[in-house]
Amino acid sequence: MIFSPEPQVNAALLRDSTLKIGWCLTDDLKRKSYLHHDIDRGLPYAISIAFPLNDEIIDSIEHKPNLLYQQHYRSINQRLEAEALELARSIQSSGFRALPAPVTVSVDPFHGHLSHRMAAMLSGQGWIGKSALLITPGFGARVRLVTVLTNLPLSPPPQSMVFKCGDCRDCIEACPVNAITEDARNFKRELCYRYLESLINQDVVEEWICGLCVKVCKGENKK
Repeated sequence: MIFSPEPQVNAALLRDSTLKIGWCLTDDLKRKSYLHHDIDRGLPYAISIAFPLNDEIIDSIEHKPNLLYQQHYRSINQRLEAEALELARSIQSSGFRALPAPVTVSVDPFHGHLSHRMAAMLSGQGWIGKSALLITPGFGARVRLVTVLTNLPLSPPPQSMVFKCGDCRDCIEACPVNAITEDARNFKRELCYRYLESLINQDVVEEWICGLCVKVCKGENKK
């Protein structure tokens, strides 16, 4: 875990050393990305929590996602929701406000209530890679994220990491529909989501998941 000097944050997260935590200014998140009006409640900080995926499960993905990955995806999402609720409860018990943003709820076909990836990047957790995923130094793209908005007084957020994908093309070459380009700003989101929907229609999985770009990305720990 990345420890903070804020005891209210540590109290809820200290028990689990697998979690990583950072925070950013909500105004920065709104300026760099977006914040849905339902959760735009005047809370100045966004706390980002990251949880690593299991390597053996991710490595079991071959050409398409499997049911093992689907269950893992669901389990991690439930864990993150629980951690966010516990952190929000701890903050509220200290006399401050806190709003846990849902992990996977979509407010339109391509967006949730906020970008957990952008919140994590602005919190110093990693950088946005060519795949448009958050890439972390220790786990590559193998993390899931959740965000808690709060007015808990926090120290200045850490600096964002610089883009470190370099010349790596692993995710580009792994994508079955060529949705990934050299520039994350040109990520072909509609192609990706159309493919995910096709997997559901074919009864491959029941979630909008693929995992191929997640599997191949090793971040700075590439062999």
